[in-house]
Amino acid sequence: MKVYNTIKSTALKGLTFTGIMLTGIMLAGSSAVQAEDLYTLNGKVVSSESLTPEQLKQAASLVKATADGLQAAADKMILNEYFDSQAASQKKPRDELEQKAFEASEPTEKAIKDWYEANKAKIPATYEFEKIKGEIVKVVKQEAMKVKRDELLAKLKKDGKFALIRGTPEAKSPTAVAGAVYIYNGKTISTPELSPGLQQQFFEIEYQAFEQRRAFADSVLIGNHFAELAKTKKKTVEEVQKAEFDVKEPSEKAMKEWYTKNKSHIPAGYDYDKIKTQIAGVIKDEAAAAKRTALLAKLKNAGKYAFTGTTPASPTVEIKMDGYPFKGKDGAKLTIIEFADFQCSHCKVASEVLKKIPAKYTNQWKYVFIDYPINPSGISKVVAEGSHCAADQNKYWEYHYKAFDGQSTLDKDSPTKFAADLKLDAAKFKTCFDGTKGKALVEKGRLEGERIGVSGTPYLIINGHRYLGAHTVAAFTKEFDTYLK
Repeated sequence: MKVYNTIKSTALKGLTFTGIMLTGIMLAGSSAVQAEDLYTLNGKVVSSESLTPEQLKQAASLVKATADGLQAAADKMILNEYFDSQAASQKKPRDELEQKAFEASEPTEKAIKDWYEANKAKIPATYEFEKIKGEIVKVVKQEAMKVKRDELLAKLKKDGKFALIRGTPEAKSPTAVAGAVYIYNGKTISTPELSPGLQQQFFEIEYQAFEQRRAFADSVLIGNHFAELAKTKKKTVEEVQKAEFDVKEPSEKAMKEWYTKNKSHIPAGYDYDKIKTQIAGVIKDEAAAAKRTALLAKLKNAGKYAFTGTTPASPTVEIKMDGYPFKGKDGAKLTIIEFADFQCSHCKVASEVLKKIPAKYTNQWKYVFIDYPINPSGISKVVAEGSHCAADQNKYWEYHYKAFDGQSTLDKDSPTKFAADLKLDAAKFKTCFDGTKGKALVEKGRLEGERIGVSGTPYLIINGHRYLGAHTVAAFTKEFDTYLK
């Protein structure tokens, strides 16, 4: 099952069949709905009033998840302000005050055993108490710290008469302050007052909600289609849907071709014969997904479909990119900045795709790569440091692509191996590698990423705006063209 999920996620990345969210529909309990338009088809408005009880139930839980995300981001802002003010008034380091406020004492033996007994059903049988006692201590302390954090937040919000605005009906009020996020101590906090990182966090939550709302509208559209078809054919919805998306078993040739194409993404040791059945399942899923996509396109085109949602506006962010390697030229109309990790598989895909970008952009772009190593092994950090020493000998991009090409075998000796493969001056490379240049640039990238809210890799910024689209040549070129018009 683990292998199946791995290869399925590789093949079906970005496809959504279930777990979709309808944001913007405000729910009271799980049955009452404030009507809101979803889309128009053949000039007719399809509203949230038409949702089935099951769709209402699903929407209720998922809308709550988005509201919780917005609340968490606001909570972070409140705590930041509190500890910043405390640090200023007490003239002490903020980290020290925060650590002291949430500090948890060592749990007693009884507390540790009580936790183990309470959670025993969820712990594998082989993990006996004495074996995991140390880990339990960490968990119990983390839980205690969270309780302290929640208590402080509750007090701050009560004292400041906190009220969340973003994501609530109040945000759409004609009298609402533009970009209002929340009210605290009688003051309305709006987007420009947030740190760059929090601006990005709010945007990403809202963008994800927008995409899930669009996916929900698609599911309603296709669901209505099958409901009407079932009535016409006097069959169940399940029967007509199964007939529409039925796919044949893949041939041996098709399965082997899929395995060869995706081999680099499959864990070592899983030979073709071992995962043949899983591959067949993935190919069938891909074929069913293609049929669903084609049907949606047909329904939308025939009915002159229009989605009613509005894409959230991405905040503009300025990146400090001096000293980092780039392709293209300064002053270009198009600037792409990527924060990435040499051990991140999606970063490798993005690297390979950006390498294939049409030559027409050569004189119109500046592509900047900033290291943001987040892999816990620490290897990508070391490899990143070495890349800047390769840059000293004008071999940065050769080193860069060699690191991504050899991603599965990277180790702490890789920088020296790459230097030798590229025939760099070994003595100069070692002097640089043992020095501070590479380390300083990687650390600078980490701090810059944290400042603007980098939440994962690859993290792309195009002309100051977060890019959240697909990592394909077609998607990138379409996005680039919008900035070059």
